Order: sequence, then C-alpha cells, then structure tokens
Amino acid sequence: MPEKDLINFSVFLIFFEKEIKENYGNYAQKWNNATFNTFCTSNEIDKKVRTNQKRKNNYFIFEAQKGGKSINDYTHHFFRHIRNAFAHGNVNKKIEGRKRHAYYVIKDYNYNKKPTMDGKIRVDLFWQMIDLLLK
Repeated sequence: MPEKDLINFSVFLIFFEKEIKENYGNYAQKWNNATFNTFCTSNEIDKKVRTNQKRKNNYFIFEAQKGGKSINDYTHHFFRHIRNAFAHGNVNKKIEGRKRHAYYVIKDYNYNKKPTMDGKIRVDLFWQMIDLLLK
C-alpha cells in the first residue's frame, strides 16, 4: 500500500485509540442520519447489506452486536472493524475498472478467523465517509 494510505490509516488508528474507543454510544445517531444516508445513496454505497444480496463495488458488511449495551452504535462498530483490519494487515488497495478507480478491500476477522467485516470501497469515498461519520 502506498505511503500516503499508510499514513492516513495510521492517523485514523491513533484517533480511534485516543478518541473513539472508549466512547461507545456517542456515535450511534450518525449511522442513520440524513446527511450520511444521502451521501451513501448518491454514491451507491451499500452499508451493512445482507450477505445474500449481489454486492456493488462500494459496500460494507459487518457484525454489530450490542454486547449488553442499551444502544447499538453501528458507527462505533464500523470504526472498530476498520481499526482492526488495518492493525492486522487486512486492508489492500486495488485499481479496477475501465476508469481505473482505486478501491480499498477491507476485511476483519474474529479470534476464530471467522469474517466479521467485508468491504470494498473507492478510496476517495472511504475517507469522505469517515469524515462524515466523525462530524
């Protein structure tokens, strides 16, 4: 992966550890807010689609269990999966298609090596998505 991508993911990882990790529940409203939904719809991003659906180029499927909490913070789960995928070397960059778009292929696994997240998204859309969820 190019150095710029490694730096961006490293900054995100540090931010997750310092600001996000201990704040489960504080991001819960962001996953389904109107601005984020409009962004996903206009860019044809499937977020948390069912595994039996045909996947487009921009999608994320991930586990999000409440774990005894009163609220299910999908945004926090999403961020955690992104952090885990990068920390374990499960983020790859691919150039695809006629227009030669760059995509991140992101995967996360549990301790039993069972997939807990699968995603593929255009690089520019990924960072816009992260920014929207952090605002």
